[in-house]
Amino acid sequence: MNAVYSLLHITRSIPSYRYFIEDYLSVFSSLYGDETFMESQSFTKRLVLKELLKRIEGSDLEALLKEYKFF
Repeated sequence: MNAVYSLLHITRSIPSYRYFIEDYLSVFSSLYGDETFMESQSFTKRLVLKELLKRIEGSDLEALLKEYKFF
């Protein structure tokens, strides 16, 4: 973003809009309460999500999703 601003000779400051996935997951998990995200989905969505979760098995993303009770 800095490069674009300098190329276009824009002198405004760049807005900060960084959000971390942990922030999203904590809000997301508080919306569902005791129920996990997987439990709240329909049967077909759960099948698709299970297939996607198989692909991230053993990664840091899987650990993060387990920490925030995604499944």
